[in-house]
Amino acid sequence: MKTKCRLNNEDGSVLILALIMLVLLTLIGISATTTSQIETRISGNKMVYMENLYAAEGGAMEGAQDMQGIPNPKNTPPAYLHPLGAVTDADILSEAFWESTAPVNSQVSAIADTRLLASSEGYARGKKGSSLDMGKAKVHAYLIFGRCERDNSGPVIVEIGYRKAF
Repeated sequence: MKTKCRLNNEDGSVLILALIMLVLLTLIGISATTTSQIETRISGNKMVYMENLYAAEGGAMEGAQDMQGIPNPKNTPPAYLHPLGAVTDADILSEAFWESTAPVNSQVSAIADTRLLASSEGYARGKKGSSLDMGKAKVHAYLIFGRCERDNSGPVIVEIGYRKAF
């Protein structure tokens, strides 16, 4: 009787190897697709954030330009200018403080979905920017905030320092 050795029978081994390679390539393809979708979402979120950041910065710069055009903000303060100590960090982070229904806390900017406000910081301190000479103008320090919040994104708040001599 003749016995057949099964170890020498390699029929179908190429098919199994091809199926294993196909499964591996499919997993690599699915992984690459998922990674690219996540990266696309990340870049889209970053783009929205950067647009909001630039809009908030533009609102703050608009406030600085407006303050520049006022000869003496103490005599004719803009509606969005708050006196020394009137605005706290908690106010800046509060949603209700920025809303248009609140008492005149902030002003709508020319930039869409952007508001601005300013807070007096009193006289500027330091050797640069202030003078003890009674004949010279005093330098006043202000903080100007710009805030942008668009649909489907969180708020972005930008704070800039501003000094004005009068």
